[in-house]
Amino acid sequence: MKKMTITPFSAIDVTHPLLAYPRAEYHGFDAWWKRKSSSYNTLLTQLSGDKNISVLIYMKRVDDFPEREKSGLPAPSKGFIKIGLIAVSQSGCGWGQQVMQSLRNVASGDQVDGIYLTVLPTMQRTINFLSRQGFRKIATRTVDGQMLDVMYYQAINLLISVHPGFVDAMRRGEKQVEYRKQAPKRPFGQTVIYETAPSSQVAIVANTGHILKASPAVIWRATSDIGGVQKNFYDSYFNNKDMAVAIELKSLMIQKEGLPLSVLSNKAIRPPQGMMYIPASQCGPLNTFTRMETISL
Repeated sequence: MKKMTITPFSAIDVTHPLLAYPRAEYHGFDAWWKRKSSSYNTLLTQLSGDKNISVLIYMKRVDDFPEREKSGLPAPSKGFIKIGLIAVSQSGCGWGQQVMQSLRNVASGDQVDGIYLTVLPTMQRTINFLSRQGFRKIATRTVDGQMLDVMYYQAINLLISVHPGFVDAMRRGEKQVEYRKQAPKRPFGQTVIYETAPSSQVAIVANTGHILKASPAVIWRATSDIGGVQKNFYDSYFNNKDMAVAIELKSLMIQKEGLPLSVLSNKAIRPPQGMMYIPASQCGPLNTFTRMETISL
């Protein structure tokens, strides 16, 4: 089990072993840490019952940032979340990926335009990780004589179409994962559920949890009790398929009447046959949905 907390910088000593890597790479790290400690919150994840920090991120909301216009990004409509210093105590354990998914959910929930951060060009391990999480380099800046890469992630949501019977099962809490034959190709924040005819409405918004990918047999064993479908339907759906995908839906937000798909765009938008990506900044109308907590995997 993992626990996520938000705490001031001042609660973490700069000599903590988790910070050894950035301290070694950045000669002015100690002074920087002291300077920033009063203006940021810090997102930590820990093992339950263990005080050792596994992942550390600092973050705050900003209206704009200097490199945005020069990089060709459009003017923000909602602002950005600035994050920095991703420090991971272990690699290959998946904690960093789960924390980034939580940050994408936060960005989607706030309907910001995106997330950005700066990173030392020498921190290739971190840059590779960020690239896998949907970030791209957009500029370079200099701080205290130190060159930094500016990396940016556009906050997007996944829009999928779901039949009314399965949407009802989601509302009842019986269906907490959505099965798909193909995995999403881009990292995203929240999952927006469009209920197909006769309802034809945006019915549910959910924070995205784990995205499980494995053989149909493995996925069924892991999710059958919260999948909301019968075994014969599941077997028919994944017939002759080598891989199954299960998208975990957490903290569902629902609205009895739903909303037309047109609220998500100024342009004509058609219900997706498979998957569609919508900028989080266009999802403001979904704030009217009421939250309904669900059990996590």
